[in-house]
Amino acid sequence: MGLLSSGLTATRFRVIRAELKEGWRDTFRERLNEHAFREPPTPQKAPVYGWTSIHDLTGVDFADFNEWLLNDWVLFALRTDKRKIPAKRFSAVLKRQCSAWAAERETKRCPASVRAEIKERLEDEWIAQVIPTSAHIEIAWALDSNLVYVASHADSVCEQVRKRFHRTFGLRIVPVSPLDWLREDDQVDGLLAAPPVRFVEREG
Repeated sequence: MGLLSSGLTATRFRVIRAELKEGWRDTFRERLNEHAFREPPTPQKAPVYGWTSIHDLTGVDFADFNEWLLNDWVLFALRTDKRKIPAKRFSAVLKRQCSAWAAERETKRCPASVRAEIKERLEDEWIAQVIPTSAHIEIAWALDSNLVYVASHADSVCEQVRKRFHRTFGLRIVPVSPLDWLREDDQVDGLLAAPPVRFVEREG
C-alpha cells in the first residue's frame, strides 16, 4: 500500500467537472461494484482489468464504505491480470508441429491457414495452463480538491486508469500541468506563446 504507508510516488490528475450529487456514496458504490475485477469464465490471452480494494487485490466487494471511503478520500486500486506464453518455447513447438503436419502429408511446407489454426489451438492450450501475473495500482481520489493520485508513472497504466475512471464514474481526468498553478490568464498565455530557449554551449 504505497500511497498509504510510504513515500508518495504517483501521477496526479485533475477531475473535470466533478460535482457531487445527493446520494453520491451509494452511486459510487454501485459503479465500483459494477466495474470491479472479475475472473473471466475461461482463460484469456488479453489482459483482464477491474477495480479492487486498495488493501487487497482479491477484495472486489465495495459494499462496506469503510473499505474504500476515508473522510474526503475515495481509495481503490486497478488490478490487471496478464497471461504470458514463453515466446521461444512456443515458437519451437509451433514449428515442430507444422513440420509434422507437412511430413504426414508429404508436402514441403504447412500452408499459412493451417499454421494459423495450429497456432490458435496451441495458444488456447498453453494459456489455460499459465498462471496470470497480477499488477495492483493504487488510486486515491481527493474529493475536496478533485485530484486523483495514481501510483504509477507508466503511460500505459495511466491511460488505462483514465479510460476505466471515465467508464466507471462518467468523469474525465487529465494530467495536472504546472500551468494550473498560475492564477493569471495572461501568465499562462505568455508561457504558451514564449519561444523555446536556445542554449549555447561555450568552449573552455
